[in-house]
Amino acid sequence: LQENCSNMNEQQGGATTEDEPLMTATTTMTTTTTMTTTANEKTPLRPSSSTMTGDSSTTNSSTANEPVTPQSSSPGPFQKLLIAFMTAFESFLGFAPFIAVMSLQSSYTPDVSLGAGAFVALFVIFYSMMKEFVKSGCSMMTLSEYRPKSLDVGQFLLFGFLFLLAYISEKVSPGAGEIFVLWFNPFTTGGMALIMYTSIVTGRPFVYDEAKAKMPPGLWQSLSSKKWFLEKLEKVAWFWTMTLTAMTAVITVQPILVTIFYYGDVNNDPTGTMATFGSIMIIIQFMILFYALFTQAQEGSKPARVKKRVCEVRDHGLSSKQKALYGAATPIDISLPSLDEAQTPHRIKSLASAEDIDLAATVLVDAYAGDDTYRSFLKTDAEKQILFSSSVKAVACFNHVLACYDGGDYDLQQQQNNNNNNNNKLKPAAVMACIPVYSKSQEELNVFFSLKGWLQHGLIIPDATATDFPLPDDKLVELGEMKSRATHGLTKKPYIYIAYFGADSAKRGKGYGRSLLKYIIELSESKKVPLVLETTNAFNIRQYEKHGFKVVDHVKDQPKWVLMVRSVNENEADVGEIV
Repeated sequence: LQENCSNMNEQQGGATTEDEPLMTATTTMTTTTTMTTTANEKTPLRPSSSTMTGDSSTTNSSTANEPVTPQSSSPGPFQKLLIAFMTAFESFLGFAPFIAVMSLQSSYTPDVSLGAGAFVALFVIFYSMMKEFVKSGCSMMTLSEYRPKSLDVGQFLLFGFLFLLAYISEKVSPGAGEIFVLWFNPFTTGGMALIMYTSIVTGRPFVYDEAKAKMPPGLWQSLSSKKWFLEKLEKVAWFWTMTLTAMTAVITVQPILVTIFYYGDVNNDPTGTMATFGSIMIIIQFMILFYALFTQAQEGSKPARVKKRVCEVRDHGLSSKQKALYGAATPIDISLPSLDEAQTPHRIKSLASAEDIDLAATVLVDAYAGDDTYRSFLKTDAEKQILFSSSVKAVACFNHVLACYDGGDYDLQQQQNNNNNNNNKLKPAAVMACIPVYSKSQEELNVFFSLKGWLQHGLIIPDATATDFPLPDDKLVELGEMKSRATHGLTKKPYIYIAYFGADSAKRGKGYGRSLLKYIIELSESKKVPLVLETTNAFNIRQYEKHGFKVVDHVKDQPKWVLMVRSVNENEADVGEIV
């Protein structure tokens, strides 16, 4: 949970237009839901000035006379064992009352096992309260402000009530006690599902408490202010609520049949069928639980698997089969007639080298300079440069990061390089970073175009800390997540996603952006896959519609923040420059 919460800030790039680019945020949790890292990563969040400039001598001179802060020694074997034990113990505490009840039910009467569950729940509440008391330096104010977790309180009330019910039933009528034994499992499992459901509908899902307890206060305060983060936690709460509900439904079948046909006593079945059937239902119940645990474990291991996959492609490249799929075996290098007859032809190339991509990133920084939405969470050009550079490098392996140059300028630069035996680079006039989403898992977006992918290609955010970092707002996240909605069908078919699209301000109005758009539309038609982008500009919407794009969704209360799709074989009109 802590790993997932630390990565809820994961950002994805949004589609843009040539003059009004947009950065959007999506996630998977993927899940599912900023520029921060998990506690065990060594990514520099607050680099020195020398990190940004590449001047190592600055760092050496500035630190030579500074006092050295004593470094704490690493924990020994016993300390590591103790830490592991305490971590496992506290992870176990949340469901300790329920586990206690289920463990004792086969050996003791219902009132004893339920009483033990209520006692354990009370102990968990007391333990959590004393832990906060000690962490605060034994401040009495902490005790007065302490608020126990909803799951702990719910289990105490549930098992306390069932204990009283079982105790009274046994005293009033022994036969009632037999009925209670028969319905014991449905009562306890269903009660847990009811606790979880109640916490959700009352606006305080039980996972909020778990996430808050595992985070530094500053981190929780930042993330909990965002609706998109709380919604991701709520999805986790619903997952476990539905799991417990399914377990309850399965385990309730046998008691119903016994109550109807055998007067509530399984011993009245001379064939023993009901007893065997009950055992089978218990096995199925635990299979559901183990499947849920396995699913969560898979989700928890996802960051490590994403990192491994990104590093594998970064260091060794795509396989031959993958290169053939994306057309990455042969770099794109074509000449197109300029849409303006007075100009020289345009040259479109796919970018792969770090130098070329860094130059492309400067174009995008310039293009995004006037975007208020983008500027709302990345304040400086240095932050934008690092973000564009790292995120574009993460997807350059697919051979769809495109740059458009003036053909004459490009040929002249190449001639000068040949004459002077150097390799100077020409700054693109326009850049379009596309992502061919062709795999069934859509790893192109979920793996490579993700925070984990960017981190492996040099992403750092100056002046960010583990608890103070830029966060996209709720509307921006909703915009980025629209293409993942099942209603649009994009999660089940291949498409080309236009992540970034921008032109150098000195080159605008000369058709470079239109040349890139014309090329990618032709590629889309030849591949028979749609184009997908997002934009927040009403004028751009109209221009894209003239190119065959259609609005398929928009952000709530923001009709101009749209998702657009261009299906194949759409008629294209001759239109002006996209701005």
